[in-house]
Amino acid sequence: MKTLIQRELRELNLARNYDNSTRAFLSVYGILGIGFPVILWLLGPGIAGIFDAEVFNTSVSVTGMVLVWQTVSGSLQREDANRQLTFLQTLPVEKRHIVNAKFTSVLLICLFTIAWMAIVMFLNVWISGIGTGETWLPVGFFASLIIFIAAMTLQTFFRWGARRLTMTPMIITIFIWGGVFTLLGFFMKRMGKEPGVFVFMIFMSLSLAIYLSCWWLSVRKVNKKGFPIDEGYKTEWMNAFESLEEGGAK
Repeated sequence: MKTLIQRELRELNLARNYDNSTRAFLSVYGILGIGFPVILWLLGPGIAGIFDAEVFNTSVSVTGMVLVWQTVSGSLQREDANRQLTFLQTLPVEKRHIVNAKFTSVLLICLFTIAWMAIVMFLNVWISGIGTGETWLPVGFFASLIIFIAAMTLQTFFRWGARRLTMTPMIITIFIWGGVFTLLGFFMKRMGKEPGVFVFMIFMSLSLAIYLSCWWLSVRKVNKKGFPIDEGYKTEWMNAFESLEEGGAK
């Protein structure tokens, strides 16, 4: 199980195909983790004033959400293109362990991204000198949305295969979660609950419950009907991304 999780985390690593993996890791994640927020802050509330602190936080949140979705869906489509599920089934490994490894590794990536988003957003709030109370609302929304999107992506893959992993299901997922978030927000407001840590915990708990439910459903489906058939499916954007990676490796 540990080996499977390590394999999944390697597949989710954006710097996996470069010759000097350490330098590539520092470059890729240094830009995403430090360089990108610094550039945004300099353009926004830091110096240029092109946008305010709230727009900065929204930009960071949307970037984290898109990055997780592209990383997870790209990894699953790459596995389908290389028929990795077919290969894994030839090994002395139980099917449920393959599913468990994928859900565990994706959850770790989600939590890592959420931690990065929260640190950057609250640093921006602290530097900009604004209140932190309102910040919990966007953090709760985008953090829970990231986990919800990851759950739906994995559930879609194990039920229908990589061909269904397109932008359309992601957009639908965002609208669904936005509706749920709005309805629960109205309900909590009627109860007199102000945006804060409580709201963050409620939505994180809900998204984690959905994630665990999709996990259980995927294990059950795979145990009964097996994995979806590898179709060698590969999207145009994934081909372009892999060509860019190969060029960087050279």
